[in-house]
Amino acid sequence: MKKNPKQPSQTEPFVSVDSVSILPKIEEKIKNKVHLLQEKRRIESILVAHNDILEEHELVELQKQLSSINQSLTRKNFKDEFKGFIYTLDDFENTQEFFWLIDKVIPSNSLGVFYGASGSGKTTLILHYISMILHQYPQVYIFYIDGDMGTQNIKNAGVTTLSA
Repeated sequence: MKKNPKQPSQTEPFVSVDSVSILPKIEEKIKNKVHLLQEKRRIESILVAHNDILEEHELVELQKQLSSINQSLTRKNFKDEFKGFIYTLDDFENTQEFFWLIDKVIPSNSLGVFYGASGSGKTTLILHYISMILHQYPQVYIFYIDGDMGTQNIKNAGVTTLSA
């Protein structure tokens, strides 16, 4: 039986490129943690041994630094780190209903950003949407912010005539 040259045999150790490239990262991580632990011990030692000769602001700064080091040393799990960004099926099933001001484009009670290349028709389209929304829902408030246009340009574009 002929061996596939791309697969290692069971007796030969297989070292992937990924496993080699991660070693420096792991070594750096260990080095940083050891450094933080040494700094923590030094600060704790200073606080215990020399508390009586330090001024109040120095004690406060050392406490802040110690707190920062402790936070860095505390290993957070993925779920805790990204708690506000992870959704469960229940979150989706229990979402509140909303309606579209412009079907499948602009939801109610929302904040949005509309961007594109210069001259692509962004202002024209947005002003058209604003007009549609204000005519259909006169109780809606719209805040239109355009970083490139002054108030005269917005007035020239017809925004002042859009209110219902």
